[in-house]
Amino acid sequence: MQLVVPYKTPSGAGTGDMLKANNLGDVVSAAAARVNLGVLSREQCDAVLSGGVWMDGFSSGNRIACAMTNQNIGTREYTIRVRFRVPAAHSGTGGNPSIFWLGPSASDWSSNTLRLQYDTTNDMKFDFNGAIAGTDYRRWTLTSLRSTYEGQVIDLVITRSGSTITFYVNGVVWANKTESTGGTPPAWSDSVTGSYFVLGTSSTGGKSVVYHRAQVYNVAL
Repeated sequence: MQLVVPYKTPSGAGTGDMLKANNLGDVVSAAAARVNLGVLSREQCDAVLSGGVWMDGFSSGNRIACAMTNQNIGTREYTIRVRFRVPAAHSGTGGNPSIFWLGPSASDWSSNTLRLQYDTTNDMKFDFNGAIAGTDYRRWTLTSLRSTYEGQVIDLVITRSGSTITFYVNGVVWANKTESTGGTPPAWSDSVTGSYFVLGTSSTGGKSVVYHRAQVYNVAL
């Protein structure tokens, strides 16, 4: 199955085959896909990491979003791949920065949303929010990932096959992780309302992140 998804560009909207079969959304640069939600853009090319898109991490509302019209992950398998430069330690001010989220809204994370974030403990956390975002959740904490790779560009791949979540860093399984829950946690195999794949922070107080590529597939690769 080959899916064609719409995307936003600085000059308007368009459609395109973002990347081959089974791909639900692909963001490769600011020119390829961008949503600037009511504020001046702070995105720019990163001179050192050629081809990257830079988010300043402090301007609320600046993010890249890829709409998956009439498509969502649901209860299917998925693979999420993000190539990015691992940010510095979180300062503790403002909200917890998001690396990405996959959910029903392009403006903020919400119920039935997957999110990769890091907070004042400075560990990466992969959350699946249930009926009440932030209260009902199932979470994997990827211990020491951020501190191990701070400042480095990594390929992070997350797959779901049934209720099994697997993390790969640069092609190697990341085993240093801890699962936890809150409220009435959803099962990993529960429905994900993945209408938008969003890169960037939804709140102030984050840290800058350089993105090189991001993809979502409806199979566990």
